[in-house]
Amino acid sequence: MSIECHCNQGGAGTLKAAEIWNVSWPPAQKLDALTKRIVSTHVEVTKLERRALVASDEAPAPQGLSSDPARAVMAERVSAETQSRGWDTLRTFGRHQIGALVATGVDFGVMIACVEWLGVSAVAGTAAGATLGAATNFTLGRVWIFRRHSRRPADQAVRYAMVSAASAAWNALGEHVVHELAHVQYVLARALVAFAVGLIWNFPMHRYFVFR
Repeated sequence: MSIECHCNQGGAGTLKAAEIWNVSWPPAQKLDALTKRIVSTHVEVTKLERRALVASDEAPAPQGLSSDPARAVMAERVSAETQSRGWDTLRTFGRHQIGALVATGVDFGVMIACVEWLGVSAVAGTAAGATLGAATNFTLGRVWIFRRHSRRPADQAVRYAMVSAASAAWNALGEHVVHELAHVQYVLARALVAFAVGLIWNFPMHRYFVFR
């Protein structure tokens, strides 16, 4: 088995242990020469390791991982604010869902009364129920859900009327598709459509447009 040793005298070179051993030196000098070559190689490797360690310590920190205490505090503050906004959105969404349940009770009550007692079509009853349910939901949204009762009610009412008109159209279209085309019982169809429209259309439009 041969041992490769590197030396820097007169340039880089490689000297195998077998070559050292075959030189016509006394046995003690052969062992001493081999030992010196091994130690020299170990010293060179140690120097290279130290240089690599120093280079890694002097390398700039990756972007976004600064050790600046002020930036760390700012990052924690932004994270806390983001979490607070998330909880606020969740609480608002919960109030919105409660308000939607109340408004839906008015909506369904009017729709069923129109269909069962007045004999109108399910589509017409849906439009009437959605209109009165929207009026209930506006009052709850302004006073309790989004708590924007200090803003001008006329501006909110105009924006709410626009969103509610579109919501009534979406509900009527959904009732037509689910009840009249898919032949789902009209109350169940109304519940499915109302949930989808409330989640996809009503809540984001109320939060970011009507009661902004």
